[in-house]
Amino acid sequence: MVQRDRANSLLGLILIIAGVVLLIGTLGWADVGDWYKWLPAVLIVVGAYQLYVNRFEAYLGPVLLMAIGAALLMATLGVIKWSTFGALWPIILVVFGLSILLRRGRQPETSADATSDRLNVVAFLGESKRRMVSQTFRGGDITAFMGSVELDFREAAVADPPAKLNVNTMMGGVDLRVPDSWVVDMRVSALLGGVEDQRKGRLASQPGAPHLIITGLAIMGGVTIKS
Repeated sequence: MVQRDRANSLLGLILIIAGVVLLIGTLGWADVGDWYKWLPAVLIVVGAYQLYVNRFEAYLGPVLLMAIGAALLMATLGVIKWSTFGALWPIILVVFGLSILLRRGRQPETSADATSDRLNVVAFLGESKRRMVSQTFRGGDITAFMGSVELDFREAAVADPPAKLNVNTMMGGVDLRVPDSWVVDMRVSALLGGVEDQRKGRLASQPGAPHLIITGLAIMGGVTIKS
């Protein structure tokens, strides 16, 4: 978690410096050259880092992030036209659609009073709420496309090894209510979106504490952890 926080801080610092330099060039205070054309490479680096952190287990989010970065980079360098870059968004929609279909085939959606050790939740232009009470929860998949998902884990327990939850949201939101005693490892890539652990009373990592690993991608959407 510390390593991820440092990486996010470094990325934020890079973006701030880039913004300041671009502002200086825009105001005409100095000639900053055309190095800014390489800025999309930051998305490729972040995507590759996410693949490494996720140990190549959750690849949809990082690969999409790298693809967007590569397309932007080729557009800014003049390799392709900007109109060609516009075709990327329909491709993203197709990929999200395929991910929904594939995940629905793996595991049926759980009931509101879920005792299953795995879950598969899809919110498409709507809202989905779940309360997990399984005492051997192992993970699952969440997809929110222009919709919202709310999951309550406060009565659940995590099995050993750590549970792994893959979350992908596009123009939607995912709220997870997790006990303060749980250790949550956030490995979600965000593009024009946000990922945040808002648990004010969360405890420091303790030996044997329940461990939840969250991977995935948030495009123009958000993933929030609450108590």
